Amino acid sequence: FFKSVGIAVQDVAVASYVYQKARSLGIGIEVNL
Repeated sequence: FFKSVGIAVQDVAVASYVYQKARSLGIGIEVNL
């Protein structure tokens, strides 16, 4: 579930934080596009 916070730069900052946190915890899967 993702809720946009309204300003694109904030969305990118939140996405980057979540991505880095998941990588550091070793959770999630990597998908090749």
